[in-house]
Amino acid sequence: MKPIHAQRLQQYSLIICTALGAGAGAAFATSTPGAFGVMFGLFLWSLIAGTVVAIVASLSGRIKLDDWRRGLRLSAAIYFANSTVYILALLLGAAMGPAQVVSGQLFDPLTMARIIAPGVYFATSIMTLASIFFYMRTPGTSRETTRR
Repeated sequence: MKPIHAQRLQQYSLIICTALGAGAGAAFATSTPGAFGVMFGLFLWSLIAGTVVAIVASLSGRIKLDDWRRGLRLSAAIYFANSTVYILALLLGAAMGPAQVVSGQLFDPLTMARIIAPGVYFATSIMTLASIFFYMRTPGTSRETTRR
């Protein structure tokens, strides 16, 4: 079996996040009870997909050990791309159905983007900053040691 390369895994992650966003959008389009819970749950899965890609990128040697600045740039690219396709697919999916009324307010895709996108990008920023640990050297670890 061939190993999966980090770049290919990143492309798969984007596809997965697009599908997750479309699923969350479909929950809003069909006025599913608990659509907000579905949306937040699927967003957590998109963060998990980004974390898997970031870990594989750090282990694959794509980023040198202790080059945490470059690692953070890569993580930002991974997480923000995943979040952006998730939000776009969510909004497109939600636009396919009628707007919902939430707390007496019409909750259409534009309102959804204005309210949900900042929270999604805030969580994405936190995950990006937390990924610094994937790229830092910890005591007793070294990729340069030879295997016996």
